Amino acid sequence: MPHKQPEHKSLQDKYLQELIMNNKTLDINLINGLILTCKLEKFDNFSLLISYNNSSTLVYKHAISYITLRGLKKNK
Repeated sequence: MPHKQPEHKSLQDKYLQELIMNNKTLDINLINGLILTCKLEKFDNFSLLISYNNSSTLVYKHAISYITLRGLKKNK
């Protein structure tokens, strides 16, 4: 019987899965400066499916600069 290796999820996968499970609102900052306020629906290795302006929108990960949770208070 073959030995099955434990599955290791990346930090990115864990973070994105948590965002989906907790239905968090996000700001996705794109490399062109556009900020998308949305909720994450699904993701794979190359893209995110988000709920943006009441429709599903596919965003490619290579176009993303960074992702932040909406409503977090910034330190002064």
